[in-house]
Amino acid sequence: MDIKLKPQVPTFVESDEPAKETEPPNVNRSSNTYNEPNSKTGNETYSIQDIEVEQILRGKVNRCKNLEDLAPIEALAIFNRLIDDLVQLSKLTSGESNVDLDLLLFTPTKIHGVESNTSHPVIQEPEQAVESESQFASDQDIKEDRERYEVPLKISSKLRLNFGDASILSYSGASNLRSEEVLGYCRDDMKTNEPRLDHYTLCRRLPDTGPAIIRKFYLKKAPSLQIPRYLERIHHYANLSTATLLTSAYFLFHLTFNLKAPLSSSLLPFEQPQTPEGFACKTTMLQINELNAFRLVLSVLRLSLKLIEDKNYKQSYYCKVTGLQSVEELFKLELNLLYLLNFDLFVNEIALTRFLFQFQQFDSNLQNILS
Repeated sequence: MDIKLKPQVPTFVESDEPAKETEPPNVNRSSNTYNEPNSKTGNETYSIQDIEVEQILRGKVNRCKNLEDLAPIEALAIFNRLIDDLVQLSKLTSGESNVDLDLLLFTPTKIHGVESNTSHPVIQEPEQAVESESQFASDQDIKEDRERYEVPLKISSKLRLNFGDASILSYSGASNLRSEEVLGYCRDDMKTNEPRLDHYTLCRRLPDTGPAIIRKFYLKKAPSLQIPRYLERIHHYANLSTATLLTSAYFLFHLTFNLKAPLSSSLLPFEQPQTPEGFACKTTMLQINELNAFRLVLSVLRLSLKLIEDKNYKQSYYCKVTGLQSVEELFKLELNLLYLLNFDLFVNEIALTRFLFQFQQFDSNLQNILS
């Protein structure tokens, strides 16, 4: 069935028809031309179903020497896995199941049979890394060329500038990311009032703020289009980069659990937030389901695009791709998302790398519960 991609007509239905909007001449196409192994040729494109996300999370993430090793379609699969995890977890928490979110989020997991109580293989001492997993990236591989550690971005990316300005190695004088100087380092202009830099803080101080705002993202009924197909559609027509997708996953994860990452250079997954008195804060979760996931996805992707890329598609074109009925509606969703994030949008290479390890821990714990 042909779909009319007009702003006033919803497009939350399955369609392989291309958008009719002509690409704006001033849009920079992605310079990320990474070719996946066994990549398809011609007009065939990869789908999320072609990606073994388990192998990426359990294997490739641990072996990556830099985030550039992740192709955009692999980052898209990770983003889709996060959404699926949040939807399934929301069903568990809304039912009779008694799920401890604190244990789920902050309990270290076993990776490749190695207990990760104190550290992840990427930030272990060199001797420990060799003993536990010989194929992990070495310190020398990372420090020899810091540019290789950065996320593949479009030309003149703002995130690339953030990476350069916030380089921990440059300012600390440390030789590698596993050094004690890096793990405990904090620049003067990055210092905060938080007593601990290895703990999350609360993003939204008022507990009722999140549930009230997220109601703005609800649809009247669940679309027939599935989330993976919806992500593939946006990825196809908006040409999303790895950086955009990882940043979107980073934002969605933190707003769901009301978490704010401190300005720390540690790659270790953070621990749960604490009160000023030192007591652990109980983790809460916003419900993510088929009614609000679509608008959350399109909003967080749009916000990440605007944050990272210097040049983007027009609002009207993005509305046609995502199925929104008006540009005004897109602006309202973006504003509501900013309030959910408490306008905390800073992200850099360290934050994205640490998030992958944090999500790896969360996903492993959740799959153990579901299995």
